[in-house]
Amino acid sequence: MGIKANVIKQPSPNHRHSSTTIFNGPNLSPNQTWFFFHALFLWRFKRYMEKWKIAKEYRKERMNSKTLIITSSFPLAMVK
Repeated sequence: MGIKANVIKQPSPNHRHSSTTIFNGPNLSPNQTWFFFHALFLWRFKRYMEKWKIAKEYRKERMNSKTLIITSSFPLAMVK
């Protein structure tokens, strides 16, 4: 990612020792920011859905098999 934020330190008026940090980041057009955040969200959501799908299939398979698996957390650790 080539996005770099310029950090400006300024003495803050209300606290004696701290300083406020201003982020004047990249000047993106609204369309660019929209694209960036949605791409980020979709990428995370896709990974989340993949994991959820695996877990769902695993649960379904466990429900179908009539045998009771005693160590239920053990096979899930192998899937990771």
